Amino acid sequence: MAVAIAELRARGLAWPVLVVDLDLHDGDGTRSIFADDPTVHTFSVHNLTTADERGRHAVAATTIELPGEVGDEEYLSEVKRLLPPLFAAFRPEIVYYVAGCDPAEDDRIGNWKISAAGMLERDLFVLSCARGGAAGARQRPLVIVLGGGYGRGAWRYSARFLSALLRRGKAIEPPGSEESLLQGYRRMAREIAAHELTGDAADDDWGLTADDIAPVMGGMRRPHRLLGYYTRQGLELLFERAGLFDRLRSRGFDEPSLDLEVGNPAGDTVRMVGDRERRELLMEVRLGIDRHAAPGLSLLRIEWLLLQNPRATFTPERPRLPGQRHPGLGMLQDIMALLILVCDRLQLDGLLFVPSHFHTISQGKNLRFLSPEDEGLLRSVRAALSGLPLAAASRAVTEGRVVDDRTGRAFVWTPLPMVLPVSDRLRGQVQGDEYERLAAAAAGRHSFVLRGQ
Repeated sequence: MAVAIAELRARGLAWPVLVVDLDLHDGDGTRSIFADDPTVHTFSVHNLTTADERGRHAVAATTIELPGEVGDEEYLSEVKRLLPPLFAAFRPEIVYYVAGCDPAEDDRIGNWKISAAGMLERDLFVLSCARGGAAGARQRPLVIVLGGGYGRGAWRYSARFLSALLRRGKAIEPPGSEESLLQGYRRMAREIAAHELTGDAADDDWGLTADDIAPVMGGMRRPHRLLGYYTRQGLELLFERAGLFDRLRSRGFDEPSLDLEVGNPAGDTVRMVGDRERRELLMEVRLGIDRHAAPGLSLLRIEWLLLQNPRATFTPERPRLPGQRHPGLGMLQDIMALLILVCDRLQLDGLLFVPSHFHTISQGKNLRFLSPEDEGLLRSVRAALSGLPLAAASRAVTEGRVVDDRTGRAFVWTPLPMVLPVSDRLRGQVQGDEYERLAAAAAGRHSFVLRGQ
């Protein structure tokens, strides 16, 4: 912003400039650069712990430091109390707005508790101040830049604000991060032809390979395709197009590749390694097609799924979870999206798996237990654990500290079948009104509480 303002000055524009910095962190950089320039005023509302002495005594600056755990009411009241008088007194001719996303309650780094509605209200309020407030008032040029925001959902706050700019203040609610990720993968999948995944000839209806004609020639036909469809080369193409191999290369895994093991009655297995010597196992997944768990439906069954980074170490922020040998790879949502693409391609109704550990059930908001009674039971358990980090919640279950207040019995995790619906048929079974009624009734039969520390 300082460079942009300097460029304006070099072009002969001597306008008063207001920088509204609503990033969680102190806007000390801009304030320091213009500490002696009364024509540039820096307005910063930031977390007290990020305050910096540099530029604190600038001739044109407003600094508001708020403590941690601040919510909508205190945050918005400060912005609304101080910003309009500043506009009236300073009378800027152009406004730069740092629309930071890290004040949000779900930010991974910040410790403020600003809701999605509060974030949008803040953004629209700055917009109304810059536009003069009243209808017909002169509109100042407004430059909006993105600020901090850490985590998968940070983009959604910017998306709401930018959509409101295009729709006269009426924001579009963006899709969830999982849905957005899946939409992107489905767009990518539409650009990949079937023959690129199967190895069949592109312009030959017969599409025969040596393995296909082996039985005719008196030999054994060796299975070589995952689920009878995907070749190893086709899967590697999918991983390349999805950018997953590039992400691994950026982490130092220079030669990621896949191996297939097919034809096993227990399921087909895909392994991903990250090095030339093939010693660093990053992923192992065993898959099969299940036509029995849900009558009338065909499901992609995940018998086993391992994602790990053998070069990483556990930390207090990311402690070891039950069943983990190494920290996770950070690609679970991507792999789940690719498995949904498999369901799309093979016309399967959804994913089926039996989570071996309690923490696994928290990996996606659209996951449902196949039985509404099981779903209700676990909803009651989740309610008792709300607010706890994943590792702490899993530990509480393992230690028997989640207790049914009515019976005094500790909750014991039992692996139960879960599904992630892809087709409307399965979605209707596990997300319909009757399922929700039965799940709610089952949840009402329990009253779990968390005991001990």
